[in-house]
Amino acid sequence: MVPYQPTAQWDGTNYFGASLEALLKLGRTKGYRIVGCKFSGSNACFVRDDLCEDHFVEPATAEEHYEPQRYYFSSLNVGHPGKIGPYVTV
Repeated sequence: MVPYQPTAQWDGTNYFGASLEALLKLGRTKGYRIVGCKFSGSNACFVRDDLCEDHFVEPATAEEHYEPQRYYFSSLNVGHPGKIGPYVTV
């Protein structure tokens, strides 16, 4: 995950957000599970565990729900040029 900085502003790069696995780990600690991802690879959707029952695709893993970045779908997402880290291991 990118370290939180309350005064940070987007610098026009892809240095933002978190890995899908990091979000799954955080969601589990708060009682949520992943139920899907946006086709463009830009968003993941989570639902409280007690509301899921058998309504969603199993297994609820990053491998099952991952969608690669598809920034070339301009109507789905705006593209960002690349920049590497620093990243935080969670």
